[in-house]
Amino acid sequence: MELLPGSRLIAPDHQVMQEDINECDLSSDVCRNGNCTNTDGSYYCTCNEVFEGTGNDSCSDINECLGAHNCNQTCLNSAGNFSCSCRPGFELHDDGFTCNDIDDCSTTPCMNGGTCADGVNTFTCSCVDGYNGSMCETDIDECASDPCTNEEDCTDGLNMYTCACSLGFTGTPCAVPSSATTMQPTATPSATSQLALSSSLFTSRVTVQITGQSLNGQTLTYTSELRDRTSAKFMEYEVAFCYIFSQYVREQLGSQLVGDNCIVLSLSEGSVVGDLQMELAADSQSVADGLAVSVSALSTNIDQMLSANGQTLLVSSILSEASQGLSNGAIIGIALGVFGFVLVLITCVCCVFVQGVRQNQATKLMLAEQRYENPSRQNRGFYGNESFNGSDEYNSLEGRRYAVGQALDRLRGTDSQRHEDRNFWTPYVVDGSETYNDVERNPMHY
Repeated sequence: MELLPGSRLIAPDHQVMQEDINECDLSSDVCRNGNCTNTDGSYYCTCNEVFEGTGNDSCSDINECLGAHNCNQTCLNSAGNFSCSCRPGFELHDDGFTCNDIDDCSTTPCMNGGTCADGVNTFTCSCVDGYNGSMCETDIDECASDPCTNEEDCTDGLNMYTCACSLGFTGTPCAVPSSATTMQPTATPSATSQLALSSSLFTSRVTVQITGQSLNGQTLTYTSELRDRTSAKFMEYEVAFCYIFSQYVREQLGSQLVGDNCIVLSLSEGSVVGDLQMELAADSQSVADGLAVSVSALSTNIDQMLSANGQTLLVSSILSEASQGLSNGAIIGIALGVFGFVLVLITCVCCVFVQGVRQNQATKLMLAEQRYENPSRQNRGFYGNESFNGSDEYNSLEGRRYAVGQALDRLRGTDSQRHEDRNFWTPYVVDGSETYNDVERNPMHY
């Protein structure tokens, strides 16, 4: 008896059925994107999730973007899935659905202190004075309009220019005749506060060291040019440092500050360190000194952005110290005191001198009027042939008085004028009829 293969089946009516073909094995594309199940003489498909089909053919992808997909902007369908995307200027959030606006200003595209305003996939820069361009990258050449008159050389600066005035002119732009004999550079605008303060005000000085990191968004770098106080770069930084810091001081001190002057003593490395000297003016010396102390209290090592009239200065430290020098009032007081002391000293010296002269005159008068008590010293003769100098008698007080008296007598002519004869006394001969000091003398008459 012949056995039937296992793949052959016998129907209930005892008829031999045809061998079943497994359609699921015929091709890999059968029930694509699903699972194939064989049946007698046929098959059926069970579709994977997010796929759909009729059950007897391949499963097709369900387009989720046609339904509720939760994408904030754009839905992108893919095989068995979907994803969200964003329009230019936006970025997809971590949740995969929400689109957030990209901050186009986050990279600080505006240069030289410009202000950035964010837009949709764009930004707008508002430039400070002295710069232009879409990103404020261009320094405006203030010398392009040839502002310096009388053909002076113009040097462009940061929102300013300097004119090297010719001999006989001054001011900005060198339009004012002057009697100056040297060329002086002048700057504009009047950002510097180097103006003469009223002599009626009281002032106090303070020294300030400012470490600048950037000026109007541009990194400050020290160069050898900054060693020269007359260079255009030094004057540019001096105007900027003084102007911006002076405005900052005025905001901090308020109305008690009547006026101020500022100069940059020097610029040094790191990035650019400016040594400033400020003169603060007030209505009284005590207020001026108090303002100097207040400026000293502004010292800080915290980064600060100082700004004035559109210009910005980023500083990493401000070190202030009130000057130990004397104020104008103290200097005037000391000068008056010294003058008074000198005047008193001169008066005392004059008094001592006059007193000494008077005492000398009195001594001479006393010696002249005192007659010599020793009879042996009377009538010594006009020439004083007897010398006392070097003798013990001369060294005595009485001997000196006698010598001085003799000198006065000779000056006055007391001894030589005693004779009644009016003829001039001439050399004499001994053994004459006249006797003088026990010596006989005969006068010779002409």
